Amino acid sequence: MDQGGEFVSGALRQFCSDAGILMRFATRKRSQQNGVAERANRTIDEHTTAMLAESGLPPSFKGEAVAAYIHRLEDERHQVSSQTRAHEVSAAVGVCRSCRSE
Repeated sequence: MDQGGEFVSGALRQFCSDAGILMRFATRKRSQQNGVAERANRTIDEHTTAMLAESGLPPSFKGEAVAAYIHRLEDERHQVSSQTRAHEVSAAVGVCRSCRSE
């Protein structure tokens, strides 16, 4: 977020705090920090345009395609995160077992 007025209202800050969302702001007047967001937006646009072309749906379904693409990304992140946690727990259990056998 770029610290524009729409993102720094007390109501939004409270909502994010209640939901456990960490707000991060870019430095004002530093357009270099917009590159990551711009690239993410471009990637989403490219993927959803391809999804619509492949499915034969008209451009009016762009909003639904974006929602589906973001949902898929979040699902993949959750799966990777869960697999990592399971691996870390397995490793910790293995360490505990080796400590007991000594």
